[in-house]
Amino acid sequence: MFIQNKFFLFSIANCGIMTQNIAKKSYNIYHKTLNEMVKNYILDIKGNLILYGKVSTIYVLSEKTKNILRKYGKSPYKTNTSQLEHDYLLLKFYSSLPIHIQSTWINETELKDLYNGSVTTDGMFFINNKKIGIEVLTSNYTNKMIEGKLEFGSDKCDKLITMNTSDIKM
Repeated sequence: MFIQNKFFLFSIANCGIMTQNIAKKSYNIYHKTLNEMVKNYILDIKGNLILYGKVSTIYVLSEKTKNILRKYGKSPYKTNTSQLEHDYLLLKFYSSLPIHIQSTWINETELKDLYNGSVTTDGMFFINNKKIGIEVLTSNYTNKMIEGKLEFGSDKCDKLITMNTSDIKM
């Protein structure tokens, strides 16, 4: 089940969360398969949480799956349910990319490792050998945090895409 759902699992590793709607729409993973993955300790249910005013079941990688991914060199993105809309918007953007672009994605956890713990963007991917940074801003970010992320984007990326959670509706 792991290999056949590799891109789906990598989407969670790169964005931290998954919803039923995105699983179905972007990866052809339906409720029954999600339940099997939970039963087989591949995924955990974080809970039925409010996301843009609607209750959504939020799935995350199990510790078992995170450890398997680490063995293959993939460091999972560190998610935080207090920033659920942030991670959802990141996932929504990521899942809209073609699989060959998704496979170039470096998540924030990995970027921090690459750039010695400095402030980074939420992700970076490559198109035509160009580094494209992605940053999702929230109302919780201080001006200093935003400045650091924008500075990283201008220094390390050829282009930076920014989105704000307050501008999006589900």
